[in-house]
Amino acid sequence: MKYNITNLTLVLFVLTTTIIFSSSIEAFAADADGRGSTGVGSIEACLNQGQPPNFWPCDTADEWSGGNITNEAGYREGSSIPIRVDITGLENSTDAKFQELVVSWDITKTQGNIVKHTFDYITSYDRNDDPHPCLVAHNSTELEDCAGWAFDTIPIPAPGNLTTDANTIEGVNTDTWSNGELLPYASFISLTQSERLFTMFAPAGHSITINDIRYLSEGDPSDAGSNTESNEIWVNYTSSSPDVIAAFGAHIASPLDWEYSAVSVNGKSFQIRCDEIHAKGGCAGGQINLDAFDVIYAINAPELTLKKFVNGTNGGDAVAADWLLTADHPQNGARDFTVFGDNTVAFPVDAGVTYTLSESGGPDGYSSIDNGDFRCSINGGPENLQSVINLAPGESAVCTIHNIFDNVPPVAADDSYSTDEDTALTITAPGVL
Repeated sequence: MKYNITNLTLVLFVLTTTIIFSSSIEAFAADADGRGSTGVGSIEACLNQGQPPNFWPCDTADEWSGGNITNEAGYREGSSIPIRVDITGLENSTDAKFQELVVSWDITKTQGNIVKHTFDYITSYDRNDDPHPCLVAHNSTELEDCAGWAFDTIPIPAPGNLTTDANTIEGVNTDTWSNGELLPYASFISLTQSERLFTMFAPAGHSITINDIRYLSEGDPSDAGSNTESNEIWVNYTSSSPDVIAAFGAHIASPLDWEYSAVSVNGKSFQIRCDEIHAKGGCAGGQINLDAFDVIYAINAPELTLKKFVNGTNGGDAVAADWLLTADHPQNGARDFTVFGDNTVAFPVDAGVTYTLSESGGPDGYSSIDNGDFRCSINGGPENLQSVINLAPGESAVCTIHNIFDNVPPVAADDSYSTDEDTALTITAPGVL
């Protein structure tokens, strides 16, 4: 795969699974007492168009999308995928109306009699960076963020089903936490309070209040669980607006918590859904599709940063961004990428794969100081000249190619003449006269 920042489309990541998020939903029908309304909404994921740990915020409306986002997002195990539910067409009134929303997610998949973990729990939508969920196509004013919008947050309840026989999280002894024990609770409460908030927004001039949030059901995350186990959470809110946005994050299972985490899932899908909650209304149709091979990186994936340095000793006005830099491997499925020379992003790459480093483009009159080689430093160590690189898990390399302007004095190709009229000269020079 090629990741070309010139098109702002980066396909990166590492997992042979398909993650599916429900997409177009129908918000809930009116309650018997007249409160509530029927609306239409969609659940969308953040197309962060970057690679962990250097997330690019979803700061334009078209960077949030349903459907297939395989080629436009990348997240590492243990991070949270920002999700929003954009609900429109709720019953409009000067009085606030009670509404409800239910989402669910698969927490495990069983393959070959092995329970593998997918999404452990939900988190704050902005846990990894600063995505902007208020930027929606139906909003006439594109704000830089959610400034000016009414919003409310509520603490997300901790998951109560553990990998032990405990029926409650009360009195849990944190000294007993270890890999595979008292999870996912231990993982969840290791996050800061600000990382454990469910958020809802309403446009300026309106109000919104989250009244309650609770689990409706919780699946079994232990090895005794069924083929697919899921959690379902319920949110009750009040808003005077016909349009509201709910925002949260989907926490990707990590090998720091589980022996078989998200990257071990192979060939099957796991989902986040919007579920029906009223007999006369609920969620209907659509989904977000992510191929996990392209979307999720192993937590210990090595990282590679490519940079350009332009030596100005001989003059010239070129800048690093005039070149494109590429890490390439002919193997099908290897995570190749191409970036501008002023790149600062560390790209997760495949461990044990040999990448060929090269440059292209750039103005005439420049050459590589090191005969086309890059100066590569691994984990901050000494630089070595190389045109290929192979990284081990957990390694981080920065490779820089140096170019200089060839400001060579012009040379006359033919200076043999004997008369005033015989003055034609052919001048060749790599520099500029």
